[in-house]
Amino acid sequence: NYGLAHMKSGNYQAAELSLRKAVELSPSYALANLNLGICLAAEGQTDKAGPYFWLAQTQDPRNPDVYYQKARWVDAKAPVLACGDLKHALQLRPNHSQALALLVQVEVARRSWRELSEILQQYGDLAEAAPVVIAARATMRSALDSEIVGARARLSARPQAVDYQQLSFLLWQSRRDEEAAEVARQGTLRFPKDASLQNNRAAAMLDLHRWQEAASSAEAAVRLEPTFQLARNNLDFARKQMQSHP
Repeated sequence: NYGLAHMKSGNYQAAELSLRKAVELSPSYALANLNLGICLAAEGQTDKAGPYFWLAQTQDPRNPDVYYQKARWVDAKAPVLACGDLKHALQLRPNHSQALALLVQVEVARRSWRELSEILQQYGDLAEAAPVVIAARATMRSALDSEIVGARARLSARPQAVDYQQLSFLLWQSRRDEEAAEVARQGTLRFPKDASLQNNRAAAMLDLHRWQEAASSAEAAVRLEPTFQLARNNLDFARKQMQSHP
């Protein structure tokens, strides 16, 4: 309690002393470890804070605040890790508005529009995070529209494989799967040995639930590039769906 009071007043040095005493008295007390981690991170001692977050996570793995705070303080420079922790927090508590708000901010910074779209679709009704969600939707639409216009212009100016790849990927990110599949198909006609274009078409076909076409494109990608793991994953998924939906 003293440690929290000191943190709220901004006296992190006193808070650290109090929280270290609490951890010394109760090493397995997850909340004490969590708060000490927050205190150290707030002081700029991120490297020293990390182990306390991990201890708290081990001791109280069902506490969503542990994952949220870890993403906020320790994973700040590792967005992929931060996203994983924030998604875990939301799985444990779907109405965790702070975790959703931070996850949205991280995905916007990463420009991971497809993942952001799925997050907003799943959690977008969370009233407490409405301002962040509304802003994220607007940012996503504006950024994707701008990037798609640019990609179309580049494709018209110099139709190279990478231009077909980028446009089909952007269309897929914006959930325009029919267009994404068609652009990727056109690209494969010009560049039949490009594995990425085949895989882009497979990804769009998966979202359209056109399993046979998805499998065919993924197979082509794997033939062209046997170590293409994402294409192998798409192929495995398409085959499983074909078995489930003969």
